[in-house]
Amino acid sequence: MKEINRPYRLGAGGKQELISSDDEVTERRVNNSNADPVYVGKARVGASEASDLWQICYYTYAANDAILSKTWPVTGATASTDFEFIWDGEIEVDITAATQANPCVVTATSHGLDNGDRVIIESVAGMTELNYAGLEAKIYTVANITANTVELSGINSTGYGAYTSGGTIRKFSVANYTYA
Repeated sequence: MKEINRPYRLGAGGKQELISSDDEVTERRVNNSNADPVYVGKARVGASEASDLWQICYYTYAANDAILSKTWPVTGATASTDFEFIWDGEIEVDITAATQANPCVVTATSHGLDNGDRVIIESVAGMTELNYAGLEAKIYTVANITANTVELSGINSTGYGAYTSGGTIRKFSVANYTYA
């Protein structure tokens, strides 16, 4: 039997994906700025890429890149390693503006987000510094929401390029689980 090299690819939303066959992704990762995996999702063996349910783990690292902790999402009162968590976003809405301010405020009409939600931003033109690139540093916590705007907590965008058009804000479900 000939061994086939199935490398990682950069999937939708900047996720690093391990391909085990043409229609099967067995692992997805979100890396930090040091390229260490922060969120790792593993699919059930034999599940198609379209399967929504994953086993997800959250890693933290020391300054020397050694793994400090590996934790699992909580269901009910206990952590779970079962294949029961959704990887992809729950909310996706178009962006119509973003401010060069401290903090950055993004306009996304009827966004449906709540204070404390963790989100990613993709495909913004002009203020490209906001765009997610598979790094944990580009997962934002929203605050001070109104019906049509969200503040990106702790993000000073005064030195960013001016927003010109487009973009999508997505609630990133894997980042919004509680880990224990």
